[in-house]
Amino acid sequence: MAISQLEEKSYEVLCLFYFFGAFYGSEAFAETRLVTAADPEAILEVAKGYGRASLGKDSQGDPHIEGKMGGLLYQIVFHYCTQGANCKSIQFFAGWRKTQKEVPLDVINKWNSERLFAYGCIFSVWNDGGVA
Repeated sequence: MAISQLEEKSYEVLCLFYFFGAFYGSEAFAETRLVTAADPEAILEVAKGYGRASLGKDSQGDPHIEGKMGGLLYQIVFHYCTQGANCKSIQFFAGWRKTQKEVPLDVINKWNSERLFAYGCIFSVWNDGGVA
């Protein structure tokens, strides 16, 4: 799945990033099991609990997860891996092409100022825009 194929309503990005931040910061999650970037299978199981998800490898041999949750296509990218394992960090990414109803920059800035572990932005990579 290419990032350019991720197309949904632009306002959903705000809700989604907030949901993941709230979930991983919750006491209930912390009490059940610590999941780290070094365990892609465990992260895959969490993702499958919210919809379709599959684990694959990128061009460098590092793991990545592609999934769909509530109609939203997303990727979980693993970073700082050693030979495709023992990754140190993950990044959740969902992107949207510009829709007829664009999210104003002041809404994105307000949302970013209220969140610690997630952010929204407008990419110039797509000529017609996008929010992630």
